[in-house]
Amino acid sequence: MYSALIVEDELFALHSMRDMLDWNGAGIDRVYEAANGKEAYEVYLRERPDIILTDLSMPVMDGLTLIRNIREKEADAKTRIIIMTCIDDFTQAQQALNMGVSHYFLKATASCRDIQKILQDTTMDLDRERLGQDTNSAERAMQILKHGRALPPEDAAAALLAAGISPKEDYAVLLLSLPRKDSLLPDREILQRAVKAYSGADAKILRISSACCAFLLHQENAERLSGALPLLCEELSAAGSGQMRACMSGRTQGSDRLAEAVRQAEKGLELCYFTGVYSSLYAGQEAFPVPEDISIRLLALPNVFLHVPRKFADSYESRIRQITSRSYPDSGSFQEALSAVAVWLSMQTDSARDSLEESCVSCTRKISESETLRECIACFEQYATDILNLSSFSKQMPDCVKEALHYIHSNLDHALSLNEIAEHIHLNPAYLSTLFRKVMDQSPISYINSVRIERAKLLLRSTEQSISEIAASLGFTQDIYFYRLFKQLTKVTPSEYRTSARWQEEGTGQWMPEARYNETLSGDRQLKPAKKGQADDRCESVGEEENT
Repeated sequence: MYSALIVEDELFALHSMRDMLDWNGAGIDRVYEAANGKEAYEVYLRERPDIILTDLSMPVMDGLTLIRNIREKEADAKTRIIIMTCIDDFTQAQQALNMGVSHYFLKATASCRDIQKILQDTTMDLDRERLGQDTNSAERAMQILKHGRALPPEDAAAALLAAGISPKEDYAVLLLSLPRKDSLLPDREILQRAVKAYSGADAKILRISSACCAFLLHQENAERLSGALPLLCEELSAAGSGQMRACMSGRTQGSDRLAEAVRQAEKGLELCYFTGVYSSLYAGQEAFPVPEDISIRLLALPNVFLHVPRKFADSYESRIRQITSRSYPDSGSFQEALSAVAVWLSMQTDSARDSLEESCVSCTRKISESETLRECIACFEQYATDILNLSSFSKQMPDCVKEALHYIHSNLDHALSLNEIAEHIHLNPAYLSTLFRKVMDQSPISYINSVRIERAKLLLRSTEQSISEIAASLGFTQDIYFYRLFKQLTKVTPSEYRTSARWQEEGTGQWMPEARYNETLSGDRQLKPAKKGQADDRCESVGEEENT
């Protein structure tokens, strides 16, 4: 694997390039950053990156001076340099090309795909150079196979044969990986000793990067190891610097199928990401759906702020349904889709907070670096909550009311009382009730009932749970109370709502839009507070405290 250095004085452009390119797919596992030529030169002297992507017009030290220092002062002709330029400084670009620059692209017009292609061409050039220098190039061949940069068959076979890997024997590939880029694998001897202990034989190890390696095992040893993968992960995690993941491919027939075996093992690692397990066996799964509970969590997020504009809530729900109804070939595809929603959210707020752009970049970076799907969702939820708190429909709300709302939405699975909520946020119940009614235009109990029915509607649309199961999950101890409250607030029974909500547009297979559902029922979807003097249809456990 190679290392790269990005030199760019515009913070947003630098973060965008770092987060949107598939560095690992291009064979790059370490990416450094610098804001000007002086910082870049210091990083270069310390880290000696293989590839440098640099702007030309920068403060302190420009790109031309940086390139001149590397080429002339350090006499380094091997480091690949790619320049990012504007049309205005094309004369400088020509000077840079004369100093041995590998590639250049225009910042204003180059797409991510264009830059990705330049990176892959550059690392392939480095591969060819190193293959000519290595006496034992099996590991280099394995790296090239892993990243889809195919060697000619005869070269790959020769490289593997030189490492003692027979082209006629059958192998399974065990892939060991640490998800975090800054993690390091245990020493080679520790890896080999652990694999031998569980498989019963020595296995050929091919190190792919500082955080990933592959073992080639004969079929009988692979079968013996397959049942002990969780134990292997546990032992190696204790010896390394992070939580180890492991996946075993299916059996391959001959060394010419090793690229397919590595791909299968990588798919197994993707399964680990989506399910949260640490070890898996490849079972032919090529795409991974978003779990139903994750979809429900994301869809329910704006309900913490039921007073948000309806248009915003509908647009958010549409985007979340779109990304959670798909299956994804890898974690990166899902992370990219969720990051797009995060960027959309940042554009909805009317806050003028200077750090909003930086917060968005930080969120997308955390999403892209998440080790599991649930960690990814937690990053998004925190960011989305911050955005909703910033926007005009909630920024004037007292903190104690926000705390009450958060507690309500976090505890819908049991009967809530006003006293319980007030005790949690350290307020007098009567004062909380008065303040809540002033801010939300309804009592806490009316709000709890409306939230529960909104959540019930979501579950009726999105799951196959029975109506009784939904009622129980929302804290209703008897179905009759749930039926009565649901019909009071929606004008239909839960069964009628589920039937109508699942009516599908002809040929689309999509849920009926909420607006059309309103037209069909000719009912009022907005939840109105109870009028003065009118009793709420409360759950049995919350009436007395509210009267108090």
